[in-house]
Amino acid sequence: MIRFAFSGLRSDYLSTRESADVFHNVEADLRVLDGEREIYGEVLFPVVELVGALRSWQRSRGEFVFDSMALDGRWAVRIIPADGGWQLVNAGDDLEHAVVSSVVFTEDIDRAIDEFAEALEPACVELLGTWIESFFA
Repeated sequence: MIRFAFSGLRSDYLSTRESADVFHNVEADLRVLDGEREIYGEVLFPVVELVGALRSWQRSRGEFVFDSMALDGRWAVRIIPADGGWQLVNAGDDLEHAVVSSVVFTEDIDRAIDEFAEALEPACVELLGTWIESFFA
């Protein structure tokens, strides 16, 4: 089962409500898990930006590649089509040592994304107020 887990939500450097500022400066420690196995982990990850990108991917499908200027090349996880489902692959530049998830069905990856968004939104509202809800619409 794929999970996107976050902790330590913060907005220490957020100075405006502009998209670029929110996307780069609402951060949390992020773990992407396949069961108990970690596919990816990062501190100070732009989680609101990731949710927006994952939601967009849900509407278009194809290979998911998250490109964020805030990460400066630290995110190397892709979601790729595989054997009638999807796999998360954390390869970076080192394909020989890639960390690859099990194959999951579309409804399972969608459930993981939905649960991530549904947990993150109220945490962001608690931290920042109701104005942040527009970033989850």
